[in-house]
Amino acid sequence: MSAAQAENVLATSPDAPVVSLKTKQASVAAGGQVIVEVFVQNIQDLSSYEMRLNVVGGDRGALTLEKIAVDQQRADYVFKNSGVQILDVVDMSQQRVGMVRFGGGSNIAADQQGYLATFTFRVSGDAAGKFAISLSNPESAFLNNSVAQQIPHRLAARGGRVLHPGER
Repeated sequence: MSAAQAENVLATSPDAPVVSLKTKQASVAAGGQVIVEVFVQNIQDLSSYEMRLNVVGGDRGALTLEKIAVDQQRADYVFKNSGVQILDVVDMSQQRVGMVRFGGGSNIAADQQGYLATFTFRVSGDAAGKFAISLSNPESAFLNNSVAQQIPHRLAARGGRVLHPGER
């Protein structure tokens, strides 16, 4: 994807769909686990998506991706009760997840959040400092409508998460 195409993927309008990351904890013990859930809101005709997360920072150690999952049984799952076939692809070698809904798209209101995926990271035993978790970049995070056009979106104001391993 070129820089010009990437600019078309990330929207600046306050009415654009919003992608956000959520964790249950702001800090985690070295050796522990971090679960990051990805959500979207204010979107019309969502038919497919693909994404991966990026981890940077830390004074030492690492956060290693252990698992990517899409819980299709969740009440807030974006394609819940769609009545059509859904294909999910988890690619651990590229650390990404993709989903396709065959037949139409889903709508998520501005005041609701639609669940997309869960990324589980293991914190190394020697980890210390602040690690930032975010969507990797526009090339690896896209939302498409039912005619395979990319839907411009923006990241939540707190679209990434910072974790502090070893701090209590």
